[in-house]
Amino acid sequence: MDAEWGRWIHAPDDVQPVLLTGGPADVLGRLKQGWNLISVPCDINFSDLGPVRHGARVWDAAEQHLVRVSGGGILEAGRGYWVFAEAEGLAPFSPRRD
Repeated sequence: MDAEWGRWIHAPDDVQPVLLTGGPADVLGRLKQGWNLISVPCDINFSDLGPVRHGARVWDAAEQHLVRVSGGGILEAGRGYWVFAEAEGLAPFSPRRD
């Protein structure tokens, strides 16, 4: 499987998922204008994504609805998030280093 590409996997039975994470220290993700489904290789602060606006959305399986992540919220490695980009471009998918 190529790095920085998402895959949908179907399991016909209930299985225990295995979370695979990791990646280069500095990862840039290419976003298209509009809504994008992303996952980050390590936990990062939402505000580190730069060009992403309007918060991120993550599915809450227990409550069966999307939950907004914004401001100081954390995007967790291995989870899928819907994010809105004002314009096509690159976004850092790794923690900001000042």
